[in-house]
Amino acid sequence: MSSLTEAELNSILGNTTSYQIYKKFDAENNLDENFIHCTEFISSNNTKNEKDEITCKKIAKNLKGLSELASTVKYRDKCLHYKYWIYDQIWKEFNIEGNNVGPVINKFLYIQTSVTKSLKLYSCLYNFYGRDLTELKNSTKKNIYMNILNTTIL
Repeated sequence: MSSLTEAELNSILGNTTSYQIYKKFDAENNLDENFIHCTEFISSNNTKNEKDEITCKKIAKNLKGLSELASTVKYRDKCLHYKYWIYDQIWKEFNIEGNNVGPVINKFLYIQTSVTKSLKLYSCLYNFYGRDLTELKNSTKKNIYMNILNTTIL
């Protein structure tokens, strides 16, 4: 089974609250406003990597903006969307970087530590007790499916 294109996803999911939240999380607008929350991560990173800086700024923007998301969504659900978005980012990077997922997860955990300390927001942390990305990806897909089902039925 092949993956859906962005256009196909938009036509299927475009009207769902979940899809709109994920699109906001992916947006790269106003990222420089969040640079200050990534200075610890960026300064500790031995190699200058623009992609990692953008990822860190997105994480800071999204964590800071959780309370501003759709008012019809409970904070707990907003937090779940945020975590699933993080898992998707790790999955994408893992597929690019090869089979060794450990360094990718460690990088995301370090970004989380740096950003949460800077923002003083500790209420929506992602954890990795296991390192099974397939399980994380399936959880994300299940969440999207359930949201589609709820949107369609209601």
